[in-house]
Amino acid sequence: MSATCSANFSSGFKYGAVRGSAQWLVSFGTIGDAYAMAESTIGLYKIEHIGTKGPWRTIEAVELATPDYVDWFNHRRLYSEIGNVPPAEHEEHYYSQFPAATSAA
Repeated sequence: MSATCSANFSSGFKYGAVRGSAQWLVSFGTIGDAYAMAESTIGLYKIEHIGTKGPWRTIEAVELATPDYVDWFNHRRLYSEIGNVPPAEHEEHYYSQFPAATSAA
């Protein structure tokens, strides 16, 4: 038996036992609540990483693979809304438009 992780983000994670590989179950908040942006990001994570890279045998395997997804999401994934560049590049360009802040000594 392996652990199942139910991604219930309003009340933490729920674990259970199933035969075979670890499975992720969907559980989001209500429609139109304040967590829509976080849920959208979590949904992308589940679709783009969890759903395509499995089967996940353990929760630890998911935890170890998550930093690679975050790095890809921020540094290599292209966004059409910001000119088909990764978010990190867009952010760097945005802040380069402002003079560096100087601290009062």
